[in-house]
Formats: sequence, C-alpha cells, structure tokens
Amino acid sequence: MKSWVKLYTEINRDPKLLTLTWPQRGIWAALLALAGEMDERDPETEAENGKLDTIAYTALRIRCEMAEFTEAIAAFTERGMISEVEGILYLPNFAKRQAVAPSHQRAAQRDRQREYRASQPCHNPVTTPSEGVTPSDTDSDSDTDPDSDPEQSVSQADGSTDFGTEWEPGSELERTALRVAKEIAPVGRYYDLASHLVDDLAERNVDERAGREIIRRALDCTQQKARAGGIHNANYWRYFRAIVENQLNGEEGNGHDTS
Repeated sequence: MKSWVKLYTEINRDPKLLTLTWPQRGIWAALLALAGEMDERDPETEAENGKLDTIAYTALRIRCEMAEFTEAIAAFTERGMISEVEGILYLPNFAKRQAVAPSHQRAAQRDRQREYRASQPCHNPVTTPSEGVTPSDTDSDSDTDPDSDPEQSVSQADGSTDFGTEWEPGSELERTALRVAKEIAPVGRYYDLASHLVDDLAERNVDERAGREIIRRALDCTQQKARAGGIHNANYWRYFRAIVENQLNGEEGNGHDTS
C-alpha cells in the first residue's frame, strides 16, 4: 500500500478535467488516492495497473453516493480517464503517470555518481580515522564553530554531485541513514548521500541490523571528534564515511583520537 500518489499541476489546465463538475473533480482525486492505497500490480512485471474494484465497491470505498458516482464514471469513461474490464474499474493511465522516471531510480543515480567521480581529477585521499583526520587549511581558517549546525555547510567534501533525487526510504536502515545524513551531511545533499551509503552497505552484503549498528558507531565517533574540536563541520560526513569504511574493512581504528 502506497501512502501517496503524484498529482500533476496541469490538472488546472487539462481540458478533460476542466470540463468536469467540481464534485466530479473531487471524485477523480479520490480515485487516484484509492488506486495508490490499493497499489494493485501486474503479477509478472510488478508494475502498477490502476486497478480499483467494482463500481459498487469503489463507490463504497470513497464514501460516494451511487447515483453521483455512476454519473461521474460516465463522464470519466467518455474522456478516456477510466475503463471497465469484466466489471472492474481501472485507471488506464495510472501506471504511466505514477511511475518514477528511470533517471530518478537509485541504481541509475548511483551509476551517474560513479561516472561523475571517475571524470573528476584525482584528489588527495581522505585520512582514515585510525590515522586521525586533520582539518584542512581552509577549515582551520574558518570562524565557524565545529559544534555549530552542520546544515550551515554546503561543502561537497567527497567530490560527488547532488542530483536532487528525494528517494522515499522504505526500510529501517534507509530511514536511519537519512536521519544521520540530515544531522551531519552538507545541506541539500541528504538524499544523495544517504542513498549512496545504503547502496554501499548493500554491495558489501551487510544486513540491516549490522548496517544500523555500523552507522550508529560511526555517528558516535564523529560526534565525539566534533565535540573535541578535531574536525570542522564541513568534514563531518567525510569523517563519518571513513569510520564506516574502517568498520567494513574490519579495522580497529575508530576515530577517537584528537589529532
């Protein structure tokens, strides 16, 4: 069951909708929400199919009087907005309109990130936590307090780019990654960095429970380092990811030094 559906702004200028009555527009919006809530999918492709229910049960589900509902269905059918197959109502364009563009899918986003990084000039490697993270000259010259809000920083410390894709976290691991990213990552890059972190853990075959523990430990280490003044807020996420990598590699260094 989905908790949301897409609603396009063009509904305010679409002739099909503009020629409906206001009650019929309300019924149409309710049908869109119902299709998302039911989340019926093709058994082979797993694609949404816009399936609703019989006319009677669909009207009941959206709490609509039958006479008003059948009149609206006739108007929708005339405009090609709804169809009936073997007594079941369908929204024929629902899957196409609700689908996430392939360019916005996490796998495609990850590939773009890798291509971008591969095209960039080589940078000095990040100092691992076991060796200590020393702020750069730029960081040292800043008047910003290391304990201040990390969202004030817009530095892209890992050299990647933000594609602005706001993926909806589904698992507890994804929610944990996004929460931590919002706490310590540069502003505007939460979804990009959190998604990349989850993908990295998945590629290393880390299960959800272990992944959440790795994230928790890395966050604790990062916060301790920040409180000690050892890192600038622009480097919180880079330091955090280095600690995550240390744990994935089975290294003992935990970043608690204050060098």
